[in-house]
Amino acid sequence: MADLRIGTATSAPAAGTLKLGSTDISKIYSGSTLVWPIEDDPSANVCGIEFTTVNTSITAVTSGSTIVIATSASDWALKINQGIAAAAYYNYDIANASRGLYYNIYAFAVIQPPAGFRKPLQTDITTLLSSSCVDTSVSPKNVNSLGTSVGTGGWNESLFTNTTNRGNSGLDIGGYGHLATNPNFSGTFIKNGELGGFWYDSSGNSYAIMVGDGGAAYFSEQGLQSTSTAGFNIRFCKDIP
Repeated sequence: MADLRIGTATSAPAAGTLKLGSTDISKIYSGSTLVWPIEDDPSANVCGIEFTTVNTSITAVTSGSTIVIATSASDWALKINQGIAAAAYYNYDIANASRGLYYNIYAFAVIQPPAGFRKPLQTDITTLLSSSCVDTSVSPKNVNSLGTSVGTGGWNESLFTNTTNRGNSGLDIGGYGHLATNPNFSGTFIKNGELGGFWYDSSGNSYAIMVGDGGAAYFSEQGLQSTSTAGFNIRFCKDIP
């Protein structure tokens, strides 16, 4: 599969940088070959489920208009008020593209997973939090295995002095925070270095699994129910035959 370059650029363009008029372009083909974006988020066997191990930047959708990139806190709030599927780079800065995109609830509803993958379901999250994957012998559960290894992923390491099993599962959740669920702070990024996670679907309702600071010296799990203002990263998964 080819890899698109624009002019003398040494890397592929980031999502939201290519437009047709004012509309974001989601895919470019050369004949029948997809050349941008290269939707090959790496994946690994995590607790018996194949999970992507990075936060995605996909903007393609199953139906409707392409996911658009919000460029400021006010633009994020506007897109939500209009019911538009949108995503944003951390602090609305494309220089933070390595963190993946943060998606609103409308974008999570329509995003197109890579071939063969699905958006995580409640059953997938239950598996991640089972005793075979995390330490359930303590309260709250020690979910260090779901995060990145020590010294990676942008975590505030001073909060997490118990590093037993850090990164062992391969899921590699980084401490990249999220966009506030409180409508009074719509468009504000919070919990950088303290929490990280991604959207999942629970019987048609949208939630986020978030791991990080729960008052313990290790990563604990904090599930968040979505509000219209929330913005979380996205991962995908599939069953292992």
